[in-house]
Amino acid sequence: MFNAFIEALNELEELSRGSSLIDIVYLGKCQDGYELPSFIVKGKSTECIIIIGMPHGNEPIGFWICVDFIKKIIQAPYPPEHCYFIVPILDYDVGVKNIWIRRKFDLQRFMNYNYLNTVADQIEFTYGQNKMAQQLSGLIRQAGFLKAKCAVFIHQTPTISGGYFYTNITGKRCHKSIQQAFALHGIPPEPFPQGKNVERKDVGIFGVFKRCSIPIKFSEHGYSCQEYFDSVFNMKFLTVEIPFFYTGFYLSSQPVKLKYCDQILIFFKQCESLRDKITAHLKCDFAQESLYWLNSSIEANNIIQKILQRGTDTVAAIDLCQIIKHLFYKLSYIAMAKRIANDKISAGAKTIQNDGLLILEQYKQILGLTLVDNDVGFSIFTKCLEALRGNLL
Repeated sequence: MFNAFIEALNELEELSRGSSLIDIVYLGKCQDGYELPSFIVKGKSTECIIIIGMPHGNEPIGFWICVDFIKKIIQAPYPPEHCYFIVPILDYDVGVKNIWIRRKFDLQRFMNYNYLNTVADQIEFTYGQNKMAQQLSGLIRQAGFLKAKCAVFIHQTPTISGGYFYTNITGKRCHKSIQQAFALHGIPPEPFPQGKNVERKDVGIFGVFKRCSIPIKFSEHGYSCQEYFDSVFNMKFLTVEIPFFYTGFYLSSQPVKLKYCDQILIFFKQCESLRDKITAHLKCDFAQESLYWLNSSIEANNIIQKILQRGTDTVAAIDLCQIIKHLFYKLSYIAMAKRIANDKISAGAKTIQNDGLLILEQYKQILGLTLVDNDVGFSIFTKCLEALRGNLL
């Protein structure tokens, strides 16, 4: 199986061994036995910033940002102002199952091989549990030892979205600077937080995402990543959410011609039918995950169907964007169903997904959907880092 991470990390380790600025710290063994490296960068100041890439294994932009950031430090003529503790990929075990990941994003590969485990199993929500992944235990141990000033977590929203962030930093000047990091690239703010009862500080700015923000039961006591850094480490944090795609119409109330309405409704009904078929084959690999995520979008289905069944030939752009956002999510969940070892399910999932991709392709043109590539992601990240350094350090 191709592993984009080991190839890039091996190169980083080789470069780091030739630099007096960088120490390599291994956080622990992953499920396949791979010793996960992290990188401590020595700066002019001992004040440390933690940077974590890929807290979720299907959100690769944080990995490439960390890789490029370390390379730039190695190539620079002078040491950085601050010390950094960098983990390019935290959720390695899920990351290696996303065999679509390359440095350059490919939509078709993503739709063929996307994988995401259920929320209760995600490394993001297992902080402080008795049983944690070795690399997470290693991260917590090293972060506690360094007594860092703040932490940055680089997430990616795997659909069409606005840019947004979670933080326990209260400074409005810092908030404004981070908002500008997205705005400079034409990415509108995201008004809708994920999770329930999450504090809304402003448009696109949210407070601590806690375990209780998710309506599920966990098997043992623990914390979300943000909770842990906020209440256990008592550390300032910034969780940046960079979208896969964005559009300038995302917050617009401008009326847009509603096309392919019948096809969208058929697509959603086909997804319901697929869900029923998967239920009978839950012992197959990828079945539980695909069913879990298809079930997670039932509430969104009802909202979308109400919009589509109004009987009008136009819809507000903001509503249309929400429809396409959730269509994209469903297409990514169907990618898991395509990998189920049952010919009828995998063939049916492929047909449904092809129909959905045709709709998505049409609306990519109508809405002018733009991919956020690694270069734009890196620019957003560096501006966020400047905001933190200017307001906290």
